[in-house]
Amino acid sequence: MYDTPPGGAGFAKRVGDIGLPIFEDALKLLEVCPDNCDRSCYRCLRSYKNKFEHDLLDRHLGAVCCGSSSTTRPRR
Repeated sequence: MYDTPPGGAGFAKRVGDIGLPIFEDALKLLEVCPDNCDRSCYRCLRSYKNKFEHDLLDRHLGAVCCGSSSTTRPRR
């Protein structure tokens, strides 16, 4: 994860501070779309801002990635 603004905005650090609950909440959102879409829709992942990536969005693949991230512990 990374912040998109130049120099960062602190979002990635905040996610790191919160930890596992972020991935658990994201996983719930990806697994259960309110419209039960096949891959993505405006109720779960799509927005005007990501309109050029709509064909790349797949909530099921995202759920697999979030599930993997939530079970992986960071190395120290």
